[in-house]
Amino acid sequence: MGVIKIAICDDEMIFAEKLKAIIEFYCNENQIPCVVDIYCSGKKFLADNAKMMKYRILFLDINSVWLCGGTLGIC
Repeated sequence: MGVIKIAICDDEMIFAEKLKAIIEFYCNENQIPCVVDIYCSGKKFLADNAKMMKYRILFLDINSVWLCGGTLGIC
């Protein structure tokens, strides 16, 4: 299995870091290689257009101030 690339979009860094720790713990326990990147807003994620398609899993904050996960999911 290749490395699973995961992105987290959340404007509250404390929640993003906690989620990242949970994901990495789960992946380590189950011997799943992963890379987790954090974006502090949907706008920053969309601005990183070249990298956007490399992610297999995307966690979106549905209550983000600048661009909510529901709107970003439609993009």
